[in-house]
Amino acid sequence: MRLAGLLFLERVQLDDLARTRRWIERERQRAAEEAARRPLPPPPDWVIAYVRRGVGRARLPEGVHVGGCSMAPG
Repeated sequence: MRLAGLLFLERVQLDDLARTRRWIERERQRAAEEAARRPLPPPPDWVIAYVRRGVGRARLPEGVHVGGCSMAPG
């Protein structure tokens, strides 16, 4: 009798877990759809470009680009 009760409890908990995972998946889909509808932020007014000097060495500023410049890094 005790084993049957524990098996029943396990089945109930597995069903609850499956339902919770469905809720999580729906919420992820809703958040992704909402993010896709959101417009992209405007480009920054300016961007600083840096010289690459290697691992462990400080970067040096190389130049400033206006926002949206096709030659700006990133």
